[in-house]
Amino acid sequence: MNNKDKPANKPQVKHSDNSATATASVSPDEFDGAELKDFRVKVNKWCELDNKIKQFEQVVKAHKKMKDDLCGDILEFMEGYDISNLTTPFGKLQKVESVTKVPITKTLIEDKLSTYFNKLGVKNSKEQSESLVKDLYDNREKKTSMRLRRIAPRAPKPPKDKDDSSRKSNVPEGLKKI
Repeated sequence: MNNKDKPANKPQVKHSDNSATATASVSPDEFDGAELKDFRVKVNKWCELDNKIKQFEQVVKAHKKMKDDLCGDILEFMEGYDISNLTTPFGKLQKVESVTKVPITKTLIEDKLSTYFNKLGVKNSKEQSESLVKDLYDNREKKTSMRLRRIAPRAPKPPKDKDDSSRKSNVPEGLKKI
């Protein structure tokens, strides 16, 4: 990028290294008025979209729970009557069985290495496996990424009712019909 392509009065961001939570501080009068207005519009739009996404996620979560509840009943019926395919107006439903492997955990690796070293006749196989796993975990490559996260102000907590059955859904009224 040439110097001609760069904005002339681009403010420099100053970082405070004095505290554990360093924050950028720029004086508002260092910004061009139009640039600051554009920035504020973008921040407001980002926050509005973040709010909408959170509302939609609540609706999706509620619908997935209802779907999972129905899925169990449907699969039980299909299993009971030995039905593997079902044709509906919405398409076919197939009963599909899949096998997945258990996730690899630090404990699993330690146990498998200890067993392996023990079979080879290595003394202190448990300590050797723990040392190897520790070395693997401590010396992994690190990846850094940047993103925005919003920390919304906390709403005051309502007083606790003795009867929890009267709780309202977190899903906004306008989105319940989706």
